[in-house]
Amino acid sequence: MRALLPFLFGAAAALSAAGQGSDSLPNLHGYPETSTRIVHLPAEQRLVLLVPMACYENAATGRQVDLIGAIHIGEEDYYRRLNRLMGQYDKLLFEMVGGDDVQELLRLLKRGDALSSDELKRADELTAKIIADQNANPLGSLISWVQTHTAEQTRLANQSELIDYTRDHFVFADMSMAQYREASRDLLKGSFSDLALLFVVPGMPVADQLLAQYHLLVGSPESARRALLACCSYPTPPDADDGLIIGARNAVCMQVLDRVMQDEQAKRIGIFYGSAHLRDLDLRLRERGFTLTAVRWLRAFSVPADRAPRTLHPAAAPATPQPENA
Repeated sequence: MRALLPFLFGAAAALSAAGQGSDSLPNLHGYPETSTRIVHLPAEQRLVLLVPMACYENAATGRQVDLIGAIHIGEEDYYRRLNRLMGQYDKLLFEMVGGDDVQELLRLLKRGDALSSDELKRADELTAKIIADQNANPLGSLISWVQTHTAEQTRLANQSELIDYTRDHFVFADMSMAQYREASRDLLKGSFSDLALLFVVPGMPVADQLLAQYHLLVGSPESARRALLACCSYPTPPDADDGLIIGARNAVCMQVLDRVMQDEQAKRIGIFYGSAHLRDLDLRLRERGFTLTAVRWLRAFSVPADRAPRTLHPAAAPATPQPENA
């Protein structure tokens, strides 16, 4: 079953709203335009990739919504910390194309021998459906292979292996597989930015990208991790927010959020989505009366500082973080 999970993941505004300007907030290090940061930790002599967790409040309702950015490959401790963090919310919305079936199956499998005959039959049906969906989507199968291979090559962990999606307060907030198939029929002849998000790093020089891909395919774990860091240093192009991979799925997420917020007991809500989705989600939250109050930066993975990749984005020069951001 675990081998199926990576396939089901998809490959992240102005800072004034509701009368609050960026000057009234601490240094946000470029958020929401910046979906990742690279910092130098001198005490460890390492370069560290950080991803944002942005906190929003609605003064009228007293409700809090946190956007928890993620990358799908990182250190095991990163995902363990995310599991602890996500246990603190009344509701936690998560991304995973087709994840409604996966979540149900995982919850059944977690019960093990306690399943009734009807539940065992349902588990078999869900397994067959997930496999059929995977076989019917060669693009998704390719994405799955790339993600799995990259995790193995870098000796990092795969998000789908370590995040516990079976918890009762987790709410599926993405496209079903049928919705995704319908929306992606024209992807191969449609938006270049959508394809770029799946297979290339927009803005990264071709020579640097080929070198990074070589190391991710056949390099040593250290060189592959440096290549991954270099790829993550490039920002998501603005036009990607209007495409299927980000914009259309974010719209579904916000529909689920609107439904969840009808529950008056859901005062603190987390949204766990890839960091590239956060710029667009930021705008959608502001449209719903939310105000940005703080941004934390979470450590995803690191490389030795003396072996820094030479192919980092020019604007991604490593900085030394303030203690609250480390």
